[in-house]
Amino acid sequence: MRVIGFYIFSILSCIFALCAVTRKNSIHAALFLVLTLLSLALDYLILGSVFLALAQVFVYAGAIVVLFLFVIMLIGSSSDSDARRVRIGFFSGIAAGSILILVLAAKLSSILNLHLRIRETTLQELAAYLIGINGSFGEFALAFELGSVLVLSAMIGAFLLARNRA
Repeated sequence: MRVIGFYIFSILSCIFALCAVTRKNSIHAALFLVLTLLSLALDYLILGSVFLALAQVFVYAGAIVVLFLFVIMLIGSSSDSDARRVRIGFFSGIAAGSILILVLAAKLSSILNLHLRIRETTLQELAAYLIGINGSFGEFALAFELGSVLVLSAMIGAFLLARNRA
């Protein structure tokens, strides 16, 4: 049942990410980015990593996307785009996405072959290996908190800039 939920939220995150990069309205793209990050957080929960899920929601879906929205609303977004530029961007995006999929497929197959030859692993162990953690953030907790304070100060700065212009 957990595997089915993992696949459902993974497919949803891919769909939301595709919607985020194909929207012409930047606000809608940022909101689809929030949905992408929330579905990834649910994937982390299914894999048993509660800390990563909470960090995903608070840091990325909360702080970073709110900062993106502040910047979008401060700068404004022009929806007037050249058809040629859109076409070039579309084809270069397809090429970059294809290369990324090939690299990820090769890496995932090598990881799975390595794990299948050595021993049978659980889904949680494989997730921890793929994410790059070994169980604890003990020595990096201070760095993580300082990064959070930095993001918070950037949000406050963006708020003050927006308030002074209004």
